[in-house]
Amino acid sequence: MAARLGYRLVLVHALQDVKAAFTYLGARGGTPAVVAQPDEQRNQASGILDDARGSAGVEATLVIESGPPWDVLESVAEREHGRLLVVAARGLGGVRATLFGSVAARLAASAARPVVVLPESARVER
Repeated sequence: MAARLGYRLVLVHALQDVKAAFTYLGARGGTPAVVAQPDEQRNQASGILDDARGSAGVEATLVIESGPPWDVLESVAEREHGRLLVVAARGLGGVRATLFGSVAARLAASAARPVVVLPESARVER
């Protein structure tokens, strides 16, 4: 999508910190744990972003920051002069998303820039 729109792609991973652990109970099981060693957290996050960059098939800037995902995404978008946020929705359903939190729903409701929400199963057509 970034290449087709002529935008620079910035891939962001929000590391869990104490605030994120308490405010976003819906974090994936594969998310580096808040109790992990900082270097191990960053290594795991780097692997996740490297996989995402490989899947995107285009050049991308990689950013790893600690905090709740919606705060990190907004902060990075502001700093990087982002024009569009693109996030994946896991399709948890309304009740689970309400109980555990939904990054996509929260950003769609409050972001300072346009948000595109894609289903997690979306695939790139080349």
